[in-house]
Amino acid sequence: MMPDAIAPYNFVPMPSRIIPGGEVPAGDTYHADRYTGWFDIEITTITPTYTRAAKGLPGSVTHREQPVEFFHRGDPAKTPVMPGSSLRGMFRAVFEILTCSRMEFVSERRLFFRSFAVRSTTGLAKLYKDKFDKKRVLGGVIVERNGRLSLHVASSSSNGHGFVVVRSEETRAKYKNISLNSTLPVHVAVDASNIFPPIDVPIAQIRRADDSMAGFLVIPGRDVNNRSWYQVILQPGDDDQYLEIPASVYEDYLAWGQMAHGSRFGKSDVKTPRKLEAGQPAFALLDASGNITAIGANMMMPMRYDYSIAEVAARTPDTDEKTIVEYPRDIIDMTQAVFGYVNDPGKRKAQRTRVFFEDAVCTTADPWLTEEDGIRRPDVLSGPKPTAVQMYLGGGVPLQTWNNQDAVLRGHKRYWTRSAKAASDALQLPSSTMNASSETQITLIRPVKGNVVFSGRIRFENLSLQELGALYATVQLPEGLTHRFGMAKNLGLGTVKVAVTHTSILDMAQRYASLDAGAGEIANAEDKLREAYTTFCARVAPKKPSLWSAPRMLALASLMDNAWPDDLDLDSKSRQISIEGSREETNDRQWKDRFVLPHALHINPLTEADIVDVFPLPVPEKAAPKKQSKQGTTYQKGDKVQVIVVEIAFPHFHVQLPDGTILKQQSLFGQPAVGDVVTVTVSDLKGDGTIKSIKPK
Repeated sequence: MMPDAIAPYNFVPMPSRIIPGGEVPAGDTYHADRYTGWFDIEITTITPTYTRAAKGLPGSVTHREQPVEFFHRGDPAKTPVMPGSSLRGMFRAVFEILTCSRMEFVSERRLFFRSFAVRSTTGLAKLYKDKFDKKRVLGGVIVERNGRLSLHVASSSSNGHGFVVVRSEETRAKYKNISLNSTLPVHVAVDASNIFPPIDVPIAQIRRADDSMAGFLVIPGRDVNNRSWYQVILQPGDDDQYLEIPASVYEDYLAWGQMAHGSRFGKSDVKTPRKLEAGQPAFALLDASGNITAIGANMMMPMRYDYSIAEVAARTPDTDEKTIVEYPRDIIDMTQAVFGYVNDPGKRKAQRTRVFFEDAVCTTADPWLTEEDGIRRPDVLSGPKPTAVQMYLGGGVPLQTWNNQDAVLRGHKRYWTRSAKAASDALQLPSSTMNASSETQITLIRPVKGNVVFSGRIRFENLSLQELGALYATVQLPEGLTHRFGMAKNLGLGTVKVAVTHTSILDMAQRYASLDAGAGEIANAEDKLREAYTTFCARVAPKKPSLWSAPRMLALASLMDNAWPDDLDLDSKSRQISIEGSREETNDRQWKDRFVLPHALHINPLTEADIVDVFPLPVPEKAAPKKQSKQGTTYQKGDKVQVIVVEIAFPHFHVQLPDGTILKQQSLFGQPAVGDVVTVTVSDLKGDGTIKSIKPK
């Protein structure tokens, strides 16, 4: 059995249902049955915290053209400010999870295989080879035609492939110093009768002769002594064929380059593949219909998975039926209803937000770390790597990939709350020795230290009672749970505690009827918050003693928990493991053998007893089931009966039959609510004549 993978992040599982957000009120008036007001909040940093200043501020310190200072408004003291836009993102991510909303802002791009050449037990190499048919590979020159990119292929002298192969031994003899990831103009003499069987292309010699052809010798990025062949892409002529490169193929290729190689992609760098654009020789792979499905600088090109991140994110496992269902895209969830959304062409208009986040300004006199003017160099940072399928997709055997029809996302990604010591240890003084090989990933920052206080305000308009409760639950977490803000969360930076210090709920009619700026504030705001919180919990966690009772909410709590027991070894289980580190540490070969990331509750096994709810919920009474006598009640298939909807757990409806039996129904006409009476048709019976299954009327 393989060890568990170690990572500074984990996931909150996707909800098994999407809870509709309810009616969105018109924004041109204050509605008497809704709530308008604000929360005054106080944010206290627990670990060093940083968010970057805006570019172009006078006197700003920069490193590689990026500001070093903490965000500020340009005042001489450079007072640290948490921008409202960043606070909005922080709270929105938690709101989305608490309200069982769909995951938004996921990429429509398809990811690429990254480890197809690695020999391991994961099977990814075979998966790549099954998709890569050498006999459908073409070589040509990228050209722009009518505003679109095409591959111009010299097919007449190469069995239709546009390239030939040459012996590496002869090539090395001619060219002593060959730069990796490059092309070299050459002339080749092609012998059409001498065929290289694996690819079905001619074997050629590099030499200039009367019958030789111009081309480009392609030097890959990884040259090995036992390489037997190089490829030469032939220079196409005007009469040769043009194959259009689909925009999605090219855009996905650019996204792959940025993800795999960062800022080096497109620069002259022997460690980075050539960036393909008009005028560049390139390879392409055709699908069975003859359309280009992948492009690359080398013949062994990066290959796309079958499904995009967004397509996989649209799925959720139905834990009862063990099948995959898709979230309904037309439901406006609570996050969209409250935070708004942009235009969806042809489907719906944009919806304005009803929550507004002001900047939070630092109120601590000396917020900076000591030495070197507070400037620090964090450990090397890099972007997320969702191609690590063992981390981002549901675990199990065989390993799930972005090619699987039934693969599902692990859920909402969250970073562990690491200790203040771990966060501080990740920050080095700028004068510390830098690794020259990673200079492009080095950055300098000026974070605020721990125990620094910021004050801000969150305004809200026309929220329903349950929306008000959801917003309060998002901001005011139970004791011991923390939010994460800013940069380098994977290193432990940005752990903050948020407290609502004052709540104002306004009677807008009274406020507008008075000249007093403070008029209209209701006196029982605390009682109204309690009612709102209870109403929200009853919606998302019906029949539960706490909002934090469900395993999904406990997974979120475990990641936000700032009170790990000492025996859990927090920092060891949430550390970042580099490629090199995975070979040196006890977790040897984590990436090569793709150790699977365990569930968050496996690492930090919280229970609901560990969490004290913000407002204790009333204990639900256990009412005796109302059942009618089954004696003398028999039915026939096709009979129409009335049932009561007692619970909705999308995509299922739990209904109560006339005799009190509860059945789970896959679908009903319309969108009934809990308590509605619905007429259905009897579809199957038990041996005693009672109802076994039903279907919509």
